[in-house]
Amino acid sequence: MREMKITAIPVFLLLLLTHNLYSEDMNTNLHAPFVSHLSAKLNGSEVILNWRDSPDSSDMVYEIRRHEDAITAENLNDTEQVAVIARGIQTYTDRPAEGKTWWYAVVTFSGGETVELIIPWRNALGIPVTVFPGTQQLSNAAELYSLSAEVSGATVSLNFNADRPGREIAIFRSTGPMNTLEAIDHAVKVGSSTAQYGGMEDSPLPGITWYYTAVDTGLIESGYPDWFEKAAFSSPITLSLGETRIFFESSIRPAPLPLLRRREMPDRAPISAEATVALSTTLDPVQGRLWVQPEPEILDIDRGNTDNRRQQILKEILEDSFANRNWTEANKELFALSATNGLDAAAKARILFYRGQCQYYLDDLRSAFLSFLVASDHYYPESRKWMLRIYGDLTPVS
Repeated sequence: MREMKITAIPVFLLLLLTHNLYSEDMNTNLHAPFVSHLSAKLNGSEVILNWRDSPDSSDMVYEIRRHEDAITAENLNDTEQVAVIARGIQTYTDRPAEGKTWWYAVVTFSGGETVELIIPWRNALGIPVTVFPGTQQLSNAAELYSLSAEVSGATVSLNFNADRPGREIAIFRSTGPMNTLEAIDHAVKVGSSTAQYGGMEDSPLPGITWYYTAVDTGLIESGYPDWFEKAAFSSPITLSLGETRIFFESSIRPAPLPLLRRREMPDRAPISAEATVALSTTLDPVQGRLWVQPEPEILDIDRGNTDNRRQQILKEILEDSFANRNWTEANKELFALSATNGLDAAAKARILFYRGQCQYYLDDLRSAFLSFLVASDHYYPESRKWMLRIYGDLTPVS
């Protein structure tokens, strides 16, 4: 037993020395100026990079490095420098070659030299991003050869001819020609079909001149600016006012249940900083914690720039009425944007995520909960946090 104890002493000293050297090396590296929390979000064929600036120094800029392999200090010189970003921006939108897997790192350039320090999951990606071909949607999209619109009594018979089956073809109706990017945004969608030769009927208001457009749905959702080159347009038609038509059918239904009224409660409102300090000092932690209004939240994917026109509109709302906390106006603008055609499911979920925040600050907690619930299909961690907050706000305090 004595021999075992004597042998263990040098091993312990060796481990202690190794730990001290490692700690000293890590402390030296951690004091070096570099960014943290680097993340990459795919937005179609765009890569949205976000990070947090280093607080150590102000006389520095950041180099965005890209490579087809994992970026390390050894292969840093082999990487491609795609941009140089000043402090305070903390985001960059890259549009690399499609159909490839890419690794990114944000390295610091200070004092005339590059700080060659790469730490995965901090200033370098821990996992790569794969940019899928955005032109694939265009190449697979069906081209419409023709679209006819014929008046038959009180209805309009629509027939289209596409160059291939299996693609979803949508027909839109509007009071004006739909040959621009904005014209189809708020057009009425009559219906859709996956047939190569399809038809459907529409019952628009009489006495108005109507225009119809048939186009591949995926092409509209991809944001391709020249979508109308593969679309088909009908001649304008007008239904006669002399047709007898019934627009609304009355039905007998049971009377609604009486409205259950709740006792009116005052709206929550933030209190002053002085009151917060005083209450926090007075309250016993066992008795509960002070309610503090949360800060608005912007998703990482919406911090960067984008070429997608509808997402640019979303970004303008977030930087204007949403940032200025004009919740009524922001909610109204977000609702109008959500009603536009061509939004994919992820974009609709993001709009609902921001509408949920507007409804929360407007003290419409039930509507906010439903908005976050639907948005959670695509943004679960972010939405769940707000749902739990709403649940806590609605839970009575004894």
